[in-house]
Amino acid sequence: MTSTVNLDVDYVGRMFRALEQADFDTFRSCFTDDAVVWHNDDLIERNMDEVCAILAGFRAESTDVQYEDQRIVGIGDVRFVQHVLAAKLRSGKQFRMPAMMRIALNGAGRISRIEEYYDSRATDCLRDEAGN
Repeated sequence: MTSTVNLDVDYVGRMFRALEQADFDTFRSCFTDDAVVWHNDDLIERNMDEVCAILAGFRAESTDVQYEDQRIVGIGDVRFVQHVLAAKLRSGKQFRMPAMMRIALNGAGRISRIEEYYDSRATDCLRDEAGN
């Protein structure tokens, strides 16, 4: 992992660790009350209730979730994160999704906005798992 940010005290690092452990209470605590997450595949800003529902669905279909090859660079109140989301799906298939995030922090260091960019074809296997 390459990082210019201390992940032990940074909310971005806590967010990733919480997701790996499926700890949604800790995950939510990393964000401001009005935080939104935007993805390039649907161009929709989602609030934290919607984001947690999506992530809970992903966790229901997967095990051993890890954020690999993380590279995090901080510039002021923005973090740029490159990573690979890797998981073993309950079907036994492997899931790998390279992604890039732009994460905005508020003055207290909490996450106020995430813009995530990834190839949506990487998620096709998740729709197959859910039977859609």
